Amino acid sequence: MAGKNSGHDGVRLRTFGQSGPQSLSTSTIASFGYFSSLIATVMTAGWSETANAADPEDYPYVRRLSETGSFTVSDISANGSIAVGYSSTSSGPRSFRWDTASGRLFYVNDMTGTSRGRAEKVNADGSVFVGTLSSGQAFRWSASTEAWNLGALGEDRQSIATDVSNDGTVVVGGSGAIETQKAFRWSATTGMTALAMPSDTVSSVAHAVNADGSVIVGEYQTAISTNAFRWTATAGISYDIGTLPGSSDARGVAVSADGSVIAAESRFVVYTPFDELEDRIGDGNTSSSFPTFQNDIPFGGDGMIAVDEWRGFRWNATTGVMQPLGAIGGSGSSRPYAMNADGSVIVGAAHSGSRQRGFRWTEATGMVSVEDWLRSNGVTVLADFTHTATGVSADGNIIVGQTKNNTPYIARIVLADTGTSGPSTTLDDVDAAASGVTGNGGRQPRGIDLTNGSGTSTSTPTSSGSSASSTSSSTSSTSSTSASPSGSSSASTSPATTTSSPAPAADDSHVASTPPPASAAPAAGASPVASAPAPSSAAPAAGASHAAFAPPVTSAAPAAGASHVASTPPPAAAAPAAGASPVAAAPAPSSAAPAAGASHAAFAPPVTSAVTTGQSVLPARSGIIDLHQYASTLTARPNAGVGLAIANTVMDGAHGAPMRSLLEPGRQSFSIVSDIGDNDGRGAAGGFGIADIGYGIGLEGGATARISFGGLYHHRDIDTGGDFTEKGFYIASEISLPVAGALHATIGGYYAPGRMSIERGYLNGGAMNYSRGETDLDVWAAKLRFDWLDTFSIGEWNLTPYAGVTYAKAKMGAYSETGGAFPAHFDASGEQSTIIRAGLDGVTDLSDSIRILARAEAVYRLEKKTATTTGVIDGLMGFSFAGQDIDHFWLRGSLGAEFDVAGGTASLNLNVTSEGGDPDLWVRTGWKIAF
Repeated sequence: MAGKNSGHDGVRLRTFGQSGPQSLSTSTIASFGYFSSLIATVMTAGWSETANAADPEDYPYVRRLSETGSFTVSDISANGSIAVGYSSTSSGPRSFRWDTASGRLFYVNDMTGTSRGRAEKVNADGSVFVGTLSSGQAFRWSASTEAWNLGALGEDRQSIATDVSNDGTVVVGGSGAIETQKAFRWSATTGMTALAMPSDTVSSVAHAVNADGSVIVGEYQTAISTNAFRWTATAGISYDIGTLPGSSDARGVAVSADGSVIAAESRFVVYTPFDELEDRIGDGNTSSSFPTFQNDIPFGGDGMIAVDEWRGFRWNATTGVMQPLGAIGGSGSSRPYAMNADGSVIVGAAHSGSRQRGFRWTEATGMVSVEDWLRSNGVTVLADFTHTATGVSADGNIIVGQTKNNTPYIARIVLADTGTSGPSTTLDDVDAAASGVTGNGGRQPRGIDLTNGSGTSTSTPTSSGSSASSTSSSTSSTSSTSASPSGSSSASTSPATTTSSPAPAADDSHVASTPPPASAAPAAGASPVASAPAPSSAAPAAGASHAAFAPPVTSAAPAAGASHVASTPPPAAAAPAAGASPVAAAPAPSSAAPAAGASHAAFAPPVTSAVTTGQSVLPARSGIIDLHQYASTLTARPNAGVGLAIANTVMDGAHGAPMRSLLEPGRQSFSIVSDIGDNDGRGAAGGFGIADIGYGIGLEGGATARISFGGLYHHRDIDTGGDFTEKGFYIASEISLPVAGALHATIGGYYAPGRMSIERGYLNGGAMNYSRGETDLDVWAAKLRFDWLDTFSIGEWNLTPYAGVTYAKAKMGAYSETGGAFPAHFDASGEQSTIIRAGLDGVTDLSDSIRILARAEAVYRLEKKTATTTGVIDGLMGFSFAGQDIDHFWLRGSLGAEFDVAGGTASLNLNVTSEGGDPDLWVRTGWKIAF
């Protein structure tokens, strides 16, 4: 199971004082924020506060969490269905569980009913996740137990959980204070047990566990060094996997599904010009403390400064081969963060000069930046902006990480599915520590910087799609003209490797102790573990208490004369390359299947890497998106509210002066009316047009009935890129009735079936992509209005007060986009509006044939939010964004005139509104003849 680096940056500064060398982190790699994106908000949706009465009363995933500032998705399940993480609040972090298919998110509670803590890792199907409570203890969550405190070892008060096996039965982490931490393995049957470590170990922590929980990797510290270890259930002890030649320390950070391949890193001390260090700090690596002088080396200017530089490597337990991952551009640090299921792809962060980039490594390509990996597969990437790569899918074709602006991104190549004509890559099995037009078509969306304001523009890609070569170790990796689906090439050479001795047999002199079962008594003199494990999905034996599951700490010392670290030189048959120093560490035993009766699940066959699939890449469906920018395009997409705006304009604009259309009994009228205007707001700008033909008739008793048939057209450009067009027709009818004296009531109805076409623009690698879709938009509306005709006058003006309410409901159908690299499917949605209007109409005669018309109106809308936006990003994840706040109050003013002409009456009115639900500016024109 892929692991996550423990939160250190790729460069550490060394200071020298009385206590000797110390390490100061220049920055902490941000935890993987996945969707934010997706950095988001939770709002309770209810019919009384939203424009959509059908919205679920749930916690939809949106752009900000209700209490605050930051939202971190730490991990996503192997099947892509569940993500976990935490939000930072003023009262501490809150753990959450997010269903990526529906977009629904909820906070989880611990045994005390609170939800403070950090969820860190989730199992394969999302049914179990682990993390650390705010009280400082590791927890394991499942639906049956909720957040269960795993306690700590012995007298320890603190513990952390860092990873969980695929089936959720094994949890790993560290117990105790950081200075004296002990790596542990927890299961429901054994409780929390310490992993056997060398006798000189001062502190240790487990970082990752494989699919079935039988192999654990991490780091342990002695008084003089930090060492990477691999622990197996078969042997029951931990092995030092060694360091790269010339380095002093190492740590294991990730492990393949079968436990045979480890991603690790070694620390080197290098001397770096201070100016370059300043550049690195300017690239997002900050430190609260700067190093002082080291011996007689000057500080500042062109002086050199001692810097701790971590470099990644891959270690194979079966072959004993240790492979340096190399560097981007030939030199610099690299930090692995995760690997794919079979260990063939490793991702992380690397420095090239003063710049840090996310990288992807394979044996065929060596280390390349995420951007160059995409370019080599035919994707247009205009700027380099990745900062880290923190997670990778099982097949190695989807990478997630953070940009240099600390926003999450997703990069992918999509392979053609030989069984169908569609793509085969999805977000399934991502283990994260976290035919479209690719050009901009000459159009620049408003307010969008095509390079996202980050990174540097790159040179034109070569014929292979890569603009830069990558050097790994001492060997260059050069792309050929024809790139493989994973970005590999036949001209590429593997990095230099170092081979250590083969793994010792399971029955050699090393003590192969296994954790005792819960029923086993502690060894003589051993203290029981003061930690109650969480119940597994299966209930404990009848009568057993949770505390009964706590076994003693396993303390398996090696046989006399045997060392935990088998430091034997590599055999002559597998000598390292000329000039390379042998790695003085033997590999741990390979991960053989557990013995019969063991509780470990059978090993699943490794997932085939994209390197060997031989499938062709679909460049038009591949690329990289900043999830914050992409999320903004999802929320900016027009919703059903577009239809509401047109309905209200017809009901209270074109048909908004019923007292000017009254007819005597038996009289009839024919009319032509239009509204043409501009609307700039709510993330889009453009114009609309409405035109209808109407017929009216005067009825006995002073009533007037009218019916109209019309067409509508509405086009607006979307600020984030793209545009939309609404077309349709409508039928509207109303009747005005005298109620008492000058008081008249008007009752009206409206129905408009229409069609919406939407082109949504978003940045893919800094270049504009467009995905398109069409759907139905149907609107119903009704109004009730009261007019007190010519109730009073001021000077030459006759004034008519009025008040009314208009209710409209719109339904927008579901649709799937086509084109672009990251099309989405949008679910059907509905929205409603309830608008109260009150105003004053004025009329005065300018001459016998010309009348001046004026109106002042106040408007209030009852709903508080627009409808939620839900759907699925094709092949990746679901989304659900809460509705936007609605402007409740606005004002409208109108000035116009009526002209008696050609046997009828022509009218012209200019309408202006403050920011709200009506168009900003529109002109109503009409002509009516009565007969």
